[in-house]
Amino acid sequence: YLYFKNFFDQYPVFFCDLQDVDKTGIKKNDFVILGGGGLLDHSPHWNSSINKLLKKTPNVIGWGLGFNTHYHEKQKKEKILFNKFRLIACRDWQHPAGLSFLPCVSCMMPQLDKSYTVKRKIGIIEHYDFPINLAFEKTNNKSSLEEILEMIGSSEIIVTNGYHATYWATLMGKKVILYNPFSSRHDYFKWSPIRYSGNLQADIEKAQDYPHAKEECRQLTLEFFEKVK
Repeated sequence: YLYFKNFFDQYPVFFCDLQDVDKTGIKKNDFVILGGGGLLDHSPHWNSSINKLLKKTPNVIGWGLGFNTHYHEKQKKEKILFNKFRLIACRDWQHPAGLSFLPCVSCMMPQLDKSYTVKRKIGIIEHYDFPINLAFEKTNNKSSLEEILEMIGSSEIIVTNGYHATYWATLMGKKVILYNPFSSRHDYFKWSPIRYSGNLQADIEKAQDYPHAKEECRQLTLEFFEKVK
């Protein structure tokens, strides 16, 4: 919505919480855009809520959804009714579910185009639930967007265990070391980071940047938006 307001503001738009899908008042002829983030196979409640939504209207669009099962998670979840989506694409490259690929729409953020002065070789962005035990300057994913992007932009190399920190650092042309990933959300990056081996210097030497990733993500997003329209 933020990146395509001129289009969406032609219509009455309501924002709903997936967890409260029974209370949304969504009707059969309504169009619903579901996204983004790691909503797929994350919890039994979320899978159930997605299926309830798909039964309310045949006009559900899945925009850049991601699979997100924590590795230790053993709970049974009902299968998502992917064939019930009017249109769907997921942020996971070559996922076994066979869905079309669409990067997270946050690639459209104008802040990703900002230039920064590099202040450090290595910056850390950790998930607040999963600390990174390396002695470098760090922030976490509860920080403001501006702080996270500042850390990325002003570092040569990013070490992180966060999905969006990995993604945004890649789009900003940084080499990324993925530290001890904990979820399937980390398994299907098209522009792969190097996984931390315990030898950070060796990992840095293997890491690469992807100078065309941002442009490709934005082009895929614009093409999907045409389908949405």
